[in-house]
Amino acid sequence: MHTSTGLLFPNTDWEANFRIYGFEHPAAGHSRGFGLSVDELVAGRFTVFGRYAKNEKKLAEWFGVEQAWSFGLGFKQLFLNREFNVGLAYGQTDPQALDAPEKLAELYISNQFNQWVYLSPHLQWLDPATANQKEHVLVGLRINFSY
Repeated sequence: MHTSTGLLFPNTDWEANFRIYGFEHPAAGHSRGFGLSVDELVAGRFTVFGRYAKNEKKLAEWFGVEQAWSFGLGFKQLFLNREFNVGLAYGQTDPQALDAPEKLAELYISNQFNQWVYLSPHLQWLDPATANQKEHVLVGLRINFSY
């Protein structure tokens, strides 16, 4: 796997990351895939991102995924003297053997509870790729311990 990272707008106040990566899987006949990832900090508060990945035919058959993409927006908000990170994202995965993509949307709010603990409630909507499965709405709470 090779990754390249760089700034999109050097010598500005905008912080950005641009990644290009490739991968190969020996069990899939050394078939390959690639991906692009871009995220940009705008006005010191908003982060926009986009991702895209595609697999060659043999690798798509092995993993069951031909291509996938996503985009989203995140921002920091001060509320009651606490900083919250809010994010909204949408993505699609195109399965190899199916005509319809799997769709996923997510909304989350993250807050540092104390020095070691981050709490993040999530709301997700999932529309499966198969016609015989119904849409799902999932609610969850992520607790991240950093020490």
